[in-house]
This record gives sequence, structure tokens and C-alpha cells, in this order.
Amino acid sequence: MDTVRRAFPDVALRITNIIVGCFMIIGGVCVITAGGFPQFIRGIYCIVLGVVVFLFEFRLPAGIARHVSFMFSFVGRGIFYILQHWMHYT
Repeated sequence: MDTVRRAFPDVALRITNIIVGCFMIIGGVCVITAGGFPQFIRGIYCIVLGVVVFLFEFRLPAGIARHVSFMFSFVGRGIFYILQHWMHYT
């Protein structure tokens, strides 16, 4: 029972981050359909970062994880999400 309590927050956060990645991809598609070249570039950027967030919830090679270590802390990922949101809605 104790291991279930310790594993639940980890699983819940992984599922939440996968859902956030999917919403980032959907948001990028919505930005692309708004029309115009700047929106197209922002939409592609949002889609790529959404795929990155989605893939970070699975196993990564050590070389990649070393360069994006901020994505493995709450503060780093939170700042990343804030900057992504800011870029997406400006």
C-alpha cells in the first residue's frame, strides 16, 4: 500500500504532462489555422515543443537528458510552460 502512495503522484504527473503536450500540439494546429506567416511559424514552434513535452515523459538517452535537465525539475518545467504560454498567446 505504501508503494502505491509513492507511485501515484509520479503516475499522475506523467499523465498530466502527456495531456499538456497534447494540448500544446492542438494549440499549435489552431494557431496555424488562424492564417498568416507569423502564425504559421508560431504554430510549428508550438507543435514541436508539444511533441518534445510529450516525448520527455518516456525514456530519453542520457545525452539528450543532460542538455535539457531543466525539464526534469518542477521549477524548470514550470518556467518552460509559462514561456510557452506567453509565446503562444502573444
